[in-house]
Amino acid sequence: MFKKTGLSQPQRLIVAAIYLIIIFICILLLGENPVDLIKGSTDESIWFYSGVLLIIMGQYVTEPFFSTPADAFANSITAILALIAVHNKQSFKLYWVIFVYCCIVCLLSIVAIGTNKYNNRFSKTVYFLTSKMGCSKVLFSLIYLLSAFAYFFNPDKCLYFAVSMVLWMCIIFFNIVEHIVSFFASLIRNIKTKPDVFYLGQAIKSSDQIIYSLEIDKHNFNSQLLNCKAVAVKATKKECYIGTIIRKQTYINTYYIDIVLIADNGSPKILPVKDVIAIHNFSNFEVGAVFALNDVTCKDTDISQLLNDTLITNKNHFVGLVKTESNINTIRFSILNNEKNIREGKIIKVNINGCDVLYQIINGITKETLDTPSDSFGYICGEARKLGAYDYKTNLLKSVPWLPNTYEKVYLLNTNFVKTDLKEIADSSIGVLPGTDMRIPINDINNLVTHNTAILGILGVGKSCLTFELIIKIIKTTNCKVVCIDITNQYYSEDGLFSYIDKDTIQNDFTEGKLTSLNNDATKTGSKSRPSEWGNTELYRSKISDLIKNFFDSDKQILIINPDKHKATQAAGKFNIEELVELTTVEKTRIISEELLSYCMEKGQTSEARCAIVLEEAHSLVPEWNSVSSAGDQNATNGTAKVILQGRKYGLGCILVTQRTANVTKSILNQCNTIFAMRVFDDTGKSFLENYIGSDYSSTLPTLEERHAIVMGKSLGLKQPILIQLNDKKYFNSN
Repeated sequence: MFKKTGLSQPQRLIVAAIYLIIIFICILLLGENPVDLIKGSTDESIWFYSGVLLIIMGQYVTEPFFSTPADAFANSITAILALIAVHNKQSFKLYWVIFVYCCIVCLLSIVAIGTNKYNNRFSKTVYFLTSKMGCSKVLFSLIYLLSAFAYFFNPDKCLYFAVSMVLWMCIIFFNIVEHIVSFFASLIRNIKTKPDVFYLGQAIKSSDQIIYSLEIDKHNFNSQLLNCKAVAVKATKKECYIGTIIRKQTYINTYYIDIVLIADNGSPKILPVKDVIAIHNFSNFEVGAVFALNDVTCKDTDISQLLNDTLITNKNHFVGLVKTESNINTIRFSILNNEKNIREGKIIKVNINGCDVLYQIINGITKETLDTPSDSFGYICGEARKLGAYDYKTNLLKSVPWLPNTYEKVYLLNTNFVKTDLKEIADSSIGVLPGTDMRIPINDINNLVTHNTAILGILGVGKSCLTFELIIKIIKTTNCKVVCIDITNQYYSEDGLFSYIDKDTIQNDFTEGKLTSLNNDATKTGSKSRPSEWGNTELYRSKISDLIKNFFDSDKQILIINPDKHKATQAAGKFNIEELVELTTVEKTRIISEELLSYCMEKGQTSEARCAIVLEEAHSLVPEWNSVSSAGDQNATNGTAKVILQGRKYGLGCILVTQRTANVTKSILNQCNTIFAMRVFDDTGKSFLENYIGSDYSSTLPTLEERHAIVMGKSLGLKQPILIQLNDKKYFNSN
């Protein structure tokens, strides 16, 4: 009943006039004299003036959208005067009810007008009641219905009564004439503007050079046009730009549209209109006019080539534009599209001198821009580090010089990752760039060992799982032996290496009885003049040497050693040689490392990996100087570090695994050429890694997802750090 009209003011006047004509025709057909009604010579004229006329004029002229207290006051006064003019009030049934109602509306409207400035709950309530009770459709409908019932509801005028009821329902409920006028208005508009039906609206250039914004009224627009493949924007009287709609936002009755243009070197490509579109009266439109392009508007010209531009064909992956203050290594870009798919680690691509170059998102910043001194809006600016151009043949990232132009388009890389053979990827690489099938292989497995590798991260992020995968790849692709120094007993268990590698390829030092005889010799004594003979340290070294030689001579590929289970003792000190103390884990690690180096040195120098020492829980095996419990541990750590420094040319290296970067000796960590940095929280760990991976990547360490790591190093063929998605263990499991 209270539906707002969508007609223009002239169209509403036409509707009102048509209704008046219909009323006069109905009166004539019913045999009445319209002149008597107009002169008001009878009480029945109140039906005409206060009913039909004021309903029509109120709905389509004075109050087409809403009623104010001032409208209600005018309506109530008019109704009161009309009711007073009635001569025979007894024949007007419910006369006093409607008269009192009009008086109440009049008083409420006066109160509403007087209290409107206070804007409190009372004034709002009175305002609401007045605007609803005093609107012309309600007030004069009551008079119309009651007067029709009073004067026409009898056997002589029953047809008159029926016609009046039908008229009232058509005016108030069905809006039949309104719909007819609206239909013909649309028909005429379409006939007149048929050549220009592809006109979308008038666009305004934003602060970005190739972005235009467009505001469209929903109700007077064919939304199907927004599904067009491309648009043309009038640039000059005879020239236009070509672009595509990248974002459509809906607010109540309005579409807000963003358009990005096809550009060369950051500048929009301008084309003669005659070569692009066929729009009638194109010159009559202002600069910035936007037209939908399709088979009708496009001529048989080179426009087909433009529609195959990357921006058009790949617009679903369009992200934004390169911003100012970008540099050779890092770009800043506005995020205009695909906001939900953007996060740290995602891969984007940007064109640099005709080459698609990959960047990795490392950060995002909220920004604000001013369109006018009084109008501003916020947006997100992303930051991404250059990776290079990916070569699918070699699976390597190749360096690309220089940087993209300002306003160069940025696309989200989205390959068909879910349909890729993940088992095949896991066999050939350590992981992929997040969300893609671009694998990151171990480019040189020998360098992984001889130039040392560090796996860093907090508890429970998958360090051991990654270590097992590296061990699998080492023994599968090289003749290198792997010695795991594991004090956790994790490696030699069903949940450890057994779930990845055939148990027959693994040798365990203690469970197989190789060093059990040490327990019987732990209290051996010697001469007071020769402290080194007290305890069984030399015997322990000899046993370790024999164990290593036997391991290398066997067909086993992995040796697991737990030094905590070895009973090795030495004299307490030079002046208290008769008291024996057990060797610490750090000291035993030094002996194992030195014996491995001694064996490798006997075999001579080599460029290939011969033996990899896995230092699990490295903070307990090679602690930093400020984390040791005794001077002996500090000397032992230095001894192990010396082994790692000397081992490279003999094919000996280490894989260092720790959750406490700050507590591991930097003498070894600094020798690790390959780094796998997983989630880290402590400031010391982040500060150390910052020297390797930079502050931008180190800042992302606390928020890394599961099975993700920041990696770099010669063995991976990477000259700069990147964030990768590691393989899932179910794909690289060899069992």
